[in-house]
Amino acid sequence: MSDTEFNQWFTGFTYGEGCFYVGVNKNKNVRFSFSIHLHIHDLKALETIKSRLNCGQIHIGEKAANFYITSTKDISNIIIPLFEQFPLNGTKYLDYLAFKQAVSLNLDTSLSKETRIELISQLCSSMNTQRSDFSMPSHHTIRITPYWLLGLLEGESSFCLNDPKNMGISFSLALTFTQYPLILALKSYFDNFNIDDAFIKKYSDIISNRSYITVKKAQTITSKPVAELNIRQVNYIVETLIPMLEDLCFVTKKQKDFNDFSLIAHLIYRGLHNTKQGRELIVAISKGMNNYRLSNKGDQKVSDDLINEVLSMKDEYIKNHEGLRVNASTSSLVHSQLFYIKAVGNYNEILVFKTSTDCALYFNVSPQTVNNKLAKGLPVNRNNENNDFNLSRIAL
Repeated sequence: MSDTEFNQWFTGFTYGEGCFYVGVNKNKNVRFSFSIHLHIHDLKALETIKSRLNCGQIHIGEKAANFYITSTKDISNIIIPLFEQFPLNGTKYLDYLAFKQAVSLNLDTSLSKETRIELISQLCSSMNTQRSDFSMPSHHTIRITPYWLLGLLEGESSFCLNDPKNMGISFSLALTFTQYPLILALKSYFDNFNIDDAFIKKYSDIISNRSYITVKKAQTITSKPVAELNIRQVNYIVETLIPMLEDLCFVTKKQKDFNDFSLIAHLIYRGLHNTKQGRELIVAISKGMNNYRLSNKGDQKVSDDLINEVLSMKDEYIKNHEGLRVNASTSSLVHSQLFYIKAVGNYNEILVFKTSTDCALYFNVSPQTVNNKLAKGLPVNRNNENNDFNLSRIAL
């Protein structure tokens, strides 16, 4: 990881795990601190951060480790210049601006100490959990780079088997609702990733199927509403999301969850979850991930014999000529895949539909008729007009 890539990663990770703190004690002395608090299992990540920044200290507790920088010199010469060159996304940027302003005020000898303390105290009361105004500066723009994204994901995301009964997997990222603009920007990033076809980009409602956002109400008086980005489409996860992240260098133990998630996703992609051994392996892997990994104080050993047995099995799902996954024995289409329907008329008129139902509504036929035409390679027309349209599914 280059210095630039690390700084982008660090900016993303700071969004989820970093804290800018300014405090004024009873003796009117100002204390500044930048800190990152992690589980003790991620001590090596903090050591990497300390080494790359070449400043700060690490305090090790029984279950947690804390990296912090309290030196005003290091904050002024290292931390602030870094975030000036690699700006934070989301409302964490507002805490950084207040933090930077407080540091500047504290160093301003043209002001009396009383004035400095008063102004800094006002900034303290508007930071972090005390913030009530989340309006972003007009000049601020959201910048998403691969390593910034990785940093954010290592701090905030979850890779999991969310539905063991139906073998459903999920990548999710939950932020407070005040971060909704950032969630929207992330959705756009994932939806459009690796889509270079200008024709397809015109149909943003089709591309938007790749991910979806849910908003959850506050669960308690002290909690806040949450906006959660979810990706559950197996095709997209295996063909796009996993290769995107495999090209990057993880810093935290999230790497292990990602590796386990990747194996589970590929097993489901191949249809091996339909076998007894495949389901057994997937469930066993999932029980060693995320909080299970922490609560069990170590990685759970899954039988190598079971892994080798399942991986050597013949694929239950294969790709057809349209690039879609089908059952190898019946050729029936695997459910919940990302595709759109393209209709090309006799006069080269091109129509695009999000679903079979949308296509059926346009041609005034039933969805079953559309699916039958697709399966048999037969054309369809609208109200017996003299303009046949050839239909095809296009994988996204």
